[in-house]
Amino acid sequence: MKNRLNHASPIICGLLLLSASEGLHAATNYVALHSGGTYDGTSWATAFTNVQEAVTTGGANGVVLIAGGTYALPAALTINQTNILVRGGYEGVGVGPGNHDPAQWPTTLSRGGASQRIVMVSGGHDTRLEHVSITGGNVNEGAGVRVEGSSQRVALTGCTISNNGYTANTGNTHAGGGIFALSGTSVSLVGCVVRDNQIHQSRDAGPTAKGSGIHSAGSLSLRDVVVANNSLTHAYPSRTQGAGINFEGVSLDLENVLISGNVMSHAGAAGGLHVGAGAASLRNCTVADHSAIGIVRAGTSSVAITNGVIWGNWTDISGAVAIG
Repeated sequence: MKNRLNHASPIICGLLLLSASEGLHAATNYVALHSGGTYDGTSWATAFTNVQEAVTTGGANGVVLIAGGTYALPAALTINQTNILVRGGYEGVGVGPGNHDPAQWPTTLSRGGASQRIVMVSGGHDTRLEHVSITGGNVNEGAGVRVEGSSQRVALTGCTISNNGYTANTGNTHAGGGIFALSGTSVSLVGCVVRDNQIHQSRDAGPTAKGSGIHSAGSLSLRDVVVANNSLTHAYPSRTQGAGINFEGVSLDLENVLISGNVMSHAGAAGGLHVGAGAASLRNCTVADHSAIGIVRAGTSSVAITNGVIWGNWTDISGAVAIG
């Protein structure tokens, strides 16, 4: 296997002008950090200061544009309407959407304290989250983002999901510190970074801890994504699965993905990617620098690797995989 990826940064792609990407979207509501005045969300000058208020006001087919800044959410941002677009990275001045540069005007959604989730997507379909950082979640099963609901489709573009997770001594399964997606969901990431999320289970018996970065029991697609430095520990090491990604769904599709440096407390488990069910396809991917197994194929799952680099792991691959 050859053609090692450039690790410096993910390729941020899929960026479209608002006028071209609105499609069937209707009302646009603005969110910014300011004080004083009357807020109705119709302009930057009268922008909502609460992201949830903008999402709720817009309803189905709504567009929510967020100016750069850090937004301390009072509760999890809940999206339960169809065809919602939430996009950060705006300058937040002038008329209309105006200047958009997520690097210059980064938008962060965060919370503090115990039992706090950042984003919950449930009930609606075709949710899009673009150019936001999601950080500081602290709850079981989806501290950063939780996706649930039959046929739920969620697309994340240019997002960073970091420093979310859960530490506890309980009988609950701990999964998906960064992103948690239930059966029947379809989640795609393009140009995203999933890093420094963690799950720590101190109970020496009982449930499994899995997928500190991403856990999916549905369909999962990653393009130009970095999954790095996520950590998973369990007092009973054999009950750990996939510090970077744990997949036990239907279809896993990875292209130009770097899975690197994720930390697993048990060397005999997957530090990078654990595939326990369904069919996984990896193209132009690198899985490297894990003190545990790079890729584990388990159960009735299948894994096909094309033009990949699997190196520098305690053991590179466990289980039969197809290499092309």
